[in-house]
Amino acid sequence: MKPVALVFAIVLTVLSSQSSAQSLKDVGAKLAFTSAGQSFGYPSSITILGLQGQQLRRSGFCAALFAEWSVQQSFSVLTQVEYDQRGMGLGPELDLIDPGPSFYRPGDTYCRVDYLSVPVLAKFEIPFLSINPYLLAGPRVDFFLGHGAHPQDLNVDFVYNHFKKVTWGGSFGIGFRLPFASPVPLAIEARENLDFMNSYQDQYLKVRNNAFDLWLVASI
Repeated sequence: MKPVALVFAIVLTVLSSQSSAQSLKDVGAKLAFTSAGQSFGYPSSITILGLQGQQLRRSGFCAALFAEWSVQQSFSVLTQVEYDQRGMGLGPELDLIDPGPSFYRPGDTYCRVDYLSVPVLAKFEIPFLSINPYLLAGPRVDFFLGHGAHPQDLNVDFVYNHFKKVTWGGSFGIGFRLPFASPVPLAIEARENLDFMNSYQDQYLKVRNNAFDLWLVASI
């Protein structure tokens, strides 16, 4: 089964269940700070475009809407739609294969790629005081929206213009409710996102996303 079909089959299974034990438990919105990176793999005999040196992580943000479906007392399923910023950075010591000064970057440079992501996450709550910590884990399908502007001397269009339109991966993390009073219930989530397939691949280069998100969760 294709990844997209698999994820939506899971969503439909959750939403169409007629079990009395399963019902809408919570809905809300999320905002996140994200630290994103990309792994560039290529044969050891070559260095793609002559790039060498330190690769950096790119800071960005994510936003999401979610619905939580109760299955059992401490077990539920989260269906979520997210806008995610991914990408990477390159340190100042990197340059292109041409040693001329016009190809030298004296400072850090960053590239952004954007996704619409649909994770389906199992949520296991651990009763503990008022914060109720919980674990999250599940599959995720990502739809590539495009890429942002990047420095003129960093020509990544030949890669990003050919990113796969759909990729899939998995997410796992931990969260807890904030114990203080507020107009709406709030929670904090820390989540690691790993891709299970390359966003770009040819005979010379493989590119794969990864990201760590810190979410603020507001229930409605």
